[in-house]
Amino acid sequence: MGTCEESALNCAWNHHRAGSNPAPATMTILSEILILLYMTPGIWFEVKAKYMKVSESGKERMVTEVFLFDAVSFTDAETLAIKRFQEIVKGGEFAINNINKSRISEVVASDDGEFYFEAKINLVTVDEEAGKEKKINSYYLVLADNIDEAKKKLDEELNYLVIPYTVVQLKQSSICDVFPYSENN
Repeated sequence: MGTCEESALNCAWNHHRAGSNPAPATMTILSEILILLYMTPGIWFEVKAKYMKVSESGKERMVTEVFLFDAVSFTDAETLAIKRFQEIVKGGEFAINNINKSRISEVVASDDGEFYFEAKINLVTVDEEAGKEKKINSYYLVLADNIDEAKKKLDEELNYLVIPYTVVQLKQSSICDVFPYSENN
């Protein structure tokens, strides 16, 4: 393996397509680029709301559920949540009980699944100055029908990574629904 003359990103992509590994120096640069580009936490807020929900049998009952909103601030998250609940609850009363900044950095896009699963992964990079491995935690939210499907979807989502990662934890989340940012918000 020689050194790469092109950019670290192009070098890694070319090695990936060829089925080989880039030079170690390129891997260090690339790992830092990936962390900056892909692992910088997005701003997701967990909004806990209490409202009257109609069950499948037609009975109404008061529930408290957690929803995930992509927003730029606590105020924005509250505004988006109120707007969304005015659409969902249709004339009923609701209360926003709590808003917290979430540790979720990325939501794995999916159209199918019944439950959300929270995954904690460790990314392993090398600190050149100290000469030691560094582990960086990142949290993902995956929509799936079961934990095995969630693991499969997570692995498919992370297949672009050329730095090693480990799934440390995968558990069912209390989050009921996710509202990503859109221009229509």
